[in-house]
Amino acid sequence: MRIVALIAVAHLLGSGAALAQPLAGNADGAPDRDPNMSPATDVGQVYVPRFGVRLPFVPSSIVLRANQGIRPGFEYAPFDHLGQLGGLGLRFLDNAAINTYDLADDEMPAGQFARNARLMRFGAAADRNDLDRAPYRGIGGVLGEWRYQWSSRGQFSLSAQHSRIHYLQDAMRTYDGNQFLVGAGWLQTFDADGRGYVFAGIFGGQDRATDNRADGDRTIGGLRISAHWGTSARTDMFAYASAASGRYERLNSNYFLQRRDLQYDAGIGLNWRFAANWSVRPQFTFTRNDSNIELYDYNRYDLSVTLRRDFH
Repeated sequence: MRIVALIAVAHLLGSGAALAQPLAGNADGAPDRDPNMSPATDVGQVYVPRFGVRLPFVPSSIVLRANQGIRPGFEYAPFDHLGQLGGLGLRFLDNAAINTYDLADDEMPAGQFARNARLMRFGAAADRNDLDRAPYRGIGGVLGEWRYQWSSRGQFSLSAQHSRIHYLQDAMRTYDGNQFLVGAGWLQTFDADGRGYVFAGIFGGQDRATDNRADGDRTIGGLRISAHWGTSARTDMFAYASAASGRYERLNSNYFLQRRDLQYDAGIGLNWRFAANWSVRPQFTFTRNDSNIELYDYNRYDLSVTLRRDFH
């Protein structure tokens, strides 16, 4: 129902009945299956050296399996002819079987300006998680990116992002933090229309604890590589892989350890443009978080099929 409503509203706006300028944006929806949406460990107990016993996890710390959801989304750039000034994006996750981790995302690209071989973009983003139909976590931030067209097929980029992570339940406030990340990347295209390319990038930064987090501040570092290639006039394939480390500065008094995480992500999928302005995208993603504290050690995979309608 939500997908139909989003597409209908976008079509009305794009028809020019409500705006003097045509709509530049898209609406999409994705049936989604995620067997570990928490994400969390799949063991029911953990050994805590401080107390010398195995203690059970609270429900929110245990993997929630076999869940199906729906992910409708909508992006709108009313002034696309001015470089997406004042755009808006909305995205939701409505879990069919379990409502524990319903999600709402809001993206507000504030501006995009290009001059010669340089492009500058900046904006803001926010999302909110609900836990059992109650507010659980909110994330808000600002971001910026600078790109330089080094050659006809090579592009260099620098980016920076600041996020404020705030847990909305008193028992979780110690996980609050301010996160700052910077990154650099290189994009190399292989054909004139840009359908074939490879991207490689590195990133790093700090996650500052703001409410006496047990593990303290975190230092972040990682890399990412992705590829996109056309297999036919209507079909493109894509794949990506990344690795990120998190090193915490404080000795956790419950486990007598300084927490260390190494997270691996990978995904593969395709875009099939089956009709004018319509496309479908099946996608599979996998996450492995390898932690020296059992509570944070988990695997997660997600399978989705996205139907998208573009408006110009």
